Amino acid sequence: MTLIRTLHATSLCILYREVSVAGTRALDYCHQQDIPTAYWIDDNMFRFGEDGDEFAYLKQGTPGWNCLCQNMAGCDLTVSYSSVISEDCRPHSSTVLELSTNIPVRYLATEAAPASERIHFAVFSGNVRRKIFGQLWGALSRFAAEFADRIDITFWGLDPTEFPPLACPVYHVPFTNSYELYLNRLQKNAFQFQICPLSIDRKTDRSKSPIKFLEGLCAGAVSLFSDVPPYD
Repeated sequence: MTLIRTLHATSLCILYREVSVAGTRALDYCHQQDIPTAYWIDDNMFRFGEDGDEFAYLKQGTPGWNCLCQNMAGCDLTVSYSSVISEDCRPHSSTVLELSTNIPVRYLATEAAPASERIHFAVFSGNVRRKIFGQLWGALSRFAAEFADRIDITFWGLDPTEFPPLACPVYHVPFTNSYELYLNRLQKNAFQFQICPLSIDRKTDRSKSPIKFLEGLCAGAVSLFSDVPPYD
């Protein structure tokens, strides 16, 4: 009943990565009341089921997969953030709009981070990049050892204690579900560089949006990317 009361007072219903029957019920009510609907998708959830047991609930044929397809098909519009995601959405949505940015312009820094005694590096990523950081950790360890007295590294999301310790100072900021809080924190913490490796072995990797570049701008950082889509 709370959901229905909320929808009754709205002029637009947006389903953000919604893969449950609650989303389907919301759509049914919106259709009855002629409330416009949109499906918002900023990661390629159609490919999540290919990425191991963590996302088994989104493998093809599961209830989660079926809800994803049904909810998207039931919306008037789908909003995507990359051409690869859009490609996988089109079989399920008659109208797909692709956005090139998803960060309010007020968060983007107009100047580079100021100089300091240490050069501050950052990693803005959750566990999705755990595997590739595992592959690169040896090189990162050598880099940290060579410049231990000149650099530090802050991990936002990904827990560095899962890997062998680095010789330079290392900090960890846990993941937060509030994206606005996250962007505010990035603005207040000055970084000279962000490290953002990406594999292209999986379609979920190739579906990434340029958001990490924009998050680097929030922090005033120069971004060090893998030379792969979507960063090439």
